[in-house]
Amino acid sequence: TISGPASNCLCLLTDARYIFSTPCGGRICFQSKAVCGTHARKTGDHMMRYILRERTAFLLWGIFLFGCGEKDPLIREKLDMICASDLRAITADLPKTSLADSMYYTVVSYKTYSEGKYSIMATVDFYFLHKVKAKIVRKYRYLKEARLWDRYFNAYTLIDDTTERPHR
Repeated sequence: TISGPASNCLCLLTDARYIFSTPCGGRICFQSKAVCGTHARKTGDHMMRYILRERTAFLLWGIFLFGCGEKDPLIREKLDMICASDLRAITADLPKTSLADSMYYTVVSYKTYSEGKYSIMATVDFYFLHKVKAKIVRKYRYLKEARLWDRYFNAYTLIDDTTERPHR
């Protein structure tokens, strides 16, 4: 606290501005070279402008953050990280002899939606078994409010045989 040039005036230095507090009305002036007596009438105006500026900046920042969701490449990267982690978890407890030489996953479908609780739905096939023609199908959905992927379906299925069958 520094004594100000006017009598009974306290000057506080915060945020590179002098804040003057007068004992009569408790008015605050945000001008850096103000003296309580010279800017006593304008004190309320400075305070209101300062509050409006701060509220406007806060409001614009909130609108910016609300309007700017995650971009699709970041969302897709999150899905890839989850799928890679799921593949490691799937194969962790299996014997090495039953695992294929190349274990991988494929994103079969990736659909975006403009309305609703979930903005993206994805279906992923996991291939990891050596001699068994089976795969794991997992479905994921992206919750846009929480910015998280949610796995809601998990099933083993047989890999379709691509040879033609005779008609009966």
